[in-house]
Amino acid sequence: MLTAQESQNVRELGSKSELESAREDGHGYIYHGTDKPVRKTAPKNANLLHFAHCNKIEKLADGQPRVIWFERIRTASAHLNESVGQDKWKWCKQCEAEVTQKLLEQEGY
Repeated sequence: MLTAQESQNVRELGSKSELESAREDGHGYIYHGTDKPVRKTAPKNANLLHFAHCNKIEKLADGQPRVIWFERIRTASAHLNESVGQDKWKWCKQCEAEVTQKLLEQEGY
């Protein structure tokens, strides 16, 4: 359950213009997929979490079941684990590679 403070950091994006505005802002995380636990494997391009600036978000179809913006990763992770189910959502592969690269750079590899 989200606290009142956390709920201010979560916003449902109901239209294409809201999605574009969140992307232009460039910070935060954007999830697209189902809004309830998935019993079997989710479709290939669903239940993904992206950085707001990820170019793969441009390819989202208008008919996505749910698009949510999160300000913080901890809030996103907790919310998605609760609402979608742990291990039923994942990072976009491109964003995951970006995170890995940043961590390697911080460690000096």
